[in-house]
Amino acid sequence: MDVLYAICKPDADKQGVTDEEFGEAMAGDAIEQATEALLDEIVDFFPSAKRQVMRKILNATRRFEDIARARLDRILQDEQFEARLVSELERSGGSFGTAPESSE
Repeated sequence: MDVLYAICKPDADKQGVTDEEFGEAMAGDAIEQATEALLDEIVDFFPSAKRQVMRKILNATRRFEDIARARLDRILQDEQFEARLVSELERSGGSFGTAPESSE
């Protein structure tokens, strides 16, 4: 958020917006869109050869995020997934992430 504010500081100063107010006003989609725009500009900053590589990396990252988001959405919509998760929680007594009991 500090980087985004620094970029927007001249306009923020004209409008009397402090860094705290700027941060508080940012949420959800606005943060995502600002981050996307910042990443695009960072990539465009590089010389041509590096820019091409960075653009490929950024595009691949965005594709992988889309794939992961779609996969997670399918998993969460699967009623059997929820039933298996509840069953596992009941079977384990809700002890996910705890160390196994000592055999002593």
